[in-house]
Amino acid sequence: MLSGLTGCRWLAEPERSYLVSVQVVRPPAAMSSVAEFDFATDFSEGLAAVRMGDHYAYLDRSGKIALSLDAALDGVSPFSEQRAVVRAADLYGYIDQTGKIVVDPQFAGANLYAQGMAVARDVRDAWRESGITTPRDGRPPF
Repeated sequence: MLSGLTGCRWLAEPERSYLVSVQVVRPPAAMSSVAEFDFATDFSEGLAAVRMGDHYAYLDRSGKIALSLDAALDGVSPFSEQRAVVRAADLYGYIDQTGKIVVDPQFAGANLYAQGMAVARDVRDAWRESGITTPRDGRPPF
């Protein structure tokens, strides 16, 4: 049975979801609403990022919008350790699962969090990639 998202369609099994094609496809009893997306990610920490036109949001596994993001954001990632990378005006930062910006977009590039830290590229160093580690609260690590 298909359940979940499209640009991508989700094939749901009890413990797994597979991205197959992008519109929300629900079991036949609830087939009355189908939403189309321009972009969708896999579910991570119970949420999947989607883009509808120039607006980003996160859907829960039922296909409902769980988190609608500020229109100024022009890119998002899946969540990792309750943080997601966001892009605004070609700078990267991080949001938490409420949509609050916890690290302002200030980096030329940013990776997902792992073990409480993420590596980001300092925007001031345009000629060589210099990784800096960013704790989940955004404060300098030392």
